[in-house]
Amino acid sequence: MVILVVFFAALMTALVDYVFKTGVVDAVAEESLVGFFAILYTVVGVATFLLQALGTRRILRRLGVVPTAGSYPTTVLAFLLLALLLPGVITLVLLRGTAMAVENSLYRAGYELFYTAVPKEQKRSAKILIDLGFDRL
Repeated sequence: MVILVVFFAALMTALVDYVFKTGVVDAVAEESLVGFFAILYTVVGVATFLLQALGTRRILRRLGVVPTAGSYPTTVLAFLLLALLLPGVITLVLLRGTAMAVENSLYRAGYELFYTAVPKEQKRSAKILIDLGFDRL
């Protein structure tokens, strides 16, 4: 089960990243791309930190493990619908930035808890296989 969650989340991340970067490269002047991505990743890093520090524990307690892990695909689908209704670079930036923040805070905190059901002897090898194998596939 965890393998499928990780695999489809990684696939969704790759597709969203491709659409985002294609849209940005077409819309932003080539000489401005480095500055654009520097600002974007700084803002997303700060947002991710704040979400982890202030919200993840509360959301896990209130919603539980599965809905917290499910927040990532839900967020991506919501912003994809927004991008279909309001196409443009700003929507793509919101899509990718929000997806990155949710993926690296809520989703990871939720799906890491799926490993608690795995016996301790098998956890290390299973986690390495799933996290490195399927997430990077």
